[in-house]
Amino acid sequence: MPYTIKKRVKKSTPETPDIEEVRSLFSKVFEERRQAVLGALGVIAVIAILGVALTVYRSGRVKESTSMENQALTAFYEASGSPEEYERALELFQKADEVRSSALAQVYMAESYVKSGQPARAQEVYEKLVAREPDTPLASAARLKMALLAVGDGNREEALQELTALRKDTLVGDTALYHLSLIYEETGQSDNKLEVLKSLAAQFPKSPWAPEAIRYVEESSEAEADTAPEEDVGEESSGQ
Repeated sequence: MPYTIKKRVKKSTPETPDIEEVRSLFSKVFEERRQAVLGALGVIAVIAILGVALTVYRSGRVKESTSMENQALTAFYEASGSPEEYERALELFQKADEVRSSALAQVYMAESYVKSGQPARAQEVYEKLVAREPDTPLASAARLKMALLAVGDGNREEALQELTALRKDTLVGDTALYHLSLIYEETGQSDNKLEVLKSLAAQFPKSPWAPEAIRYVEESSEAEADTAPEEDVGEESSGQ
């Protein structure tokens, strides 16, 4: 029998990209990544530039506002007492506050309103300041000012309520106690006056109101001591 030579069948192998295709593929991927990276860097650069610009802008606004506040303060303290001069200071404080809202400017705006004979407008500014800075020393000072405005308007009940709430405040408590004593004196409540002045002398010994409070308390104690023997003598005489 003739011998049949079997042809070997080549096993099929998966097609593999040649080196140029591989290079092209990696080049494409790299280019896509490069564009993405460059895009991200561009965004970061824009954000950084905007941040610097915003910082410079804010810095410029702060300088402008500070300069205007200084001009307003100068006008306020150089005012000789006429309402017109305080109105000029008020305008400057308002402009400074428009550039950059400032608690300091608002405090002096309110004081300028008071000095120019506009207490109702001052009250509005103080109320906004208390709402804006509720737990700060400025709020305590503003509340004290509102209480004193109430005293000026003859609203003693409102003033008594606010001053009583402030009597233990570390910043304005001594002034609150002092003005409480004035109200009690005007209304003939001598016991209450003595009580608040005792508190003032004890809690705020370095207060400018302390010497007056201490003097009043000492004089009250001396007067009480002077009347005590007379009462004893009277009782002994009546017993005999």
